[in-house]
Amino acid sequence: MVLVAGSANLDFVVRASHIPAPGETVLGRAFQTFPGGKGANQAVACARSGGVATHMLGALSGGAGSPEEEMAKLAIPAVVVTRGAQGSLAWVNGWTLAQASPRITAVDTTGAGDTFCGTLVAALSDGRAMDDALHRASAAAAIACTRPGAQSSIPSRAELETFLQRS
Repeated sequence: MVLVAGSANLDFVVRASHIPAPGETVLGRAFQTFPGGKGANQAVACARSGGVATHMLGALSGGAGSPEEEMAKLAIPAVVVTRGAQGSLAWVNGWTLAQASPRITAVDTTGAGDTFCGTLVAALSDGRAMDDALHRASAAAAIACTRPGAQSSIPSRAELETFLQRS
């Protein structure tokens, strides 16, 4: 079971011919809403890509101490850094692992990092080794970049498996 603690919100997206300059008004040509929020996006990615029981905690409050104090109590066995098109790095028990990003034509990178994190956690909770988990997470994030929106761009496990077989 995976528990994701974080935010959930509704993203408002307006397409326009260009980004407005300070004080400029630009007429939008399309308006869409997408479910979003860092925590919600990561929870959706984890559930879709890993088939692992995933729960979402939307708020934390009261006497738990600061996030820094709580993190200091944890033994951190690994650190993962995402680097967009340059891939990702993981430091695990003194070892460094590097994972390249698949080459894609990006449409919208909004949910890529959240998709990576959710897929990584799902793969690790499924018992996969870190190198395999990084590979899966990078592939899922690449797929997400080829679609608009955050949660709407997150691939299913079947889509991820198909992408991995083709690459």
